[in-house]
Amino acid sequence: MGDIQACGKLEGLAGLPERDAAALASVGLVTVGDLLNWFPRRYEDRRQFDAYPAQAGGGAVCLRGQVVDSVKRRLGGKRSFYEIMVQEQGGNVLATNKITCRWFNMPFMHRMVAVGHEVILYGKPKDSNGRLIMDHPEFEVVKEGEQQSIHLERIVP
Repeated sequence: MGDIQACGKLEGLAGLPERDAAALASVGLVTVGDLLNWFPRRYEDRRQFDAYPAQAGGGAVCLRGQVVDSVKRRLGGKRSFYEIMVQEQGGNVLATNKITCRWFNMPFMHRMVAVGHEVILYGKPKDSNGRLIMDHPEFEVVKEGEQQSIHLERIVP
């Protein structure tokens, strides 16, 4: 800790080779503060979740909700898709914020995500016949009985 307060610059930091300090400096990371405030290109801030979108458009969102419905459908031949409907959780009994998630040609998905699971989703919502859809979103099932998942209340790369 003394090194961080004493030097402030990365180039004089003990344990950091000069070539690594030069590489970091080439992308604008010169001080220890720059390094501590640097985030990956894409990350999810799971300290607060986004509001459920009312319409398609915009960028990707990180949502938390409960799976209220699921269905496995065939498209013909060996092609199929698995679809779940996720509803926003909370104290509001009248909450109608829902989003549908689909995974194409992934028959094992029904064993990973099922009705009743609490999930965290990351993806870009789009409109499909008047419904909000996320195709192949990144997801995590919050385990039952765990007060907190390892990826909750932190920034996840």
